[in-house]
Amino acid sequence: MAETKTLFERLGGHDAIKSVVDKFYVYMLDDNRVKEFFKNTDMNKQRKSQTDFISMATGGPNNYQGVDMKKAHEKMAIGKL
Repeated sequence: MAETKTLFERLGGHDAIKSVVDKFYVYMLDDNRVKEFFKNTDMNKQRKSQTDFISMATGGPNNYQGVDMKKAHEKMAIGKL
């Protein structure tokens, strides 16, 4: 029986996820609707945290040390954009 790869592995692992996260934040920081959310954010730390979260959520290593998503986004009125 063939070994089943995790989604993390099928996506290309850490480097591929990091690349997507980096590109994602290029778009986010260029979007007038959301870029203000990041005006006081250490983007290097943000990119690392997001990469770690997606890696963990897709079956890769669990290096995520941030808060849960509800807590992280509670002051952002995301449903009201």
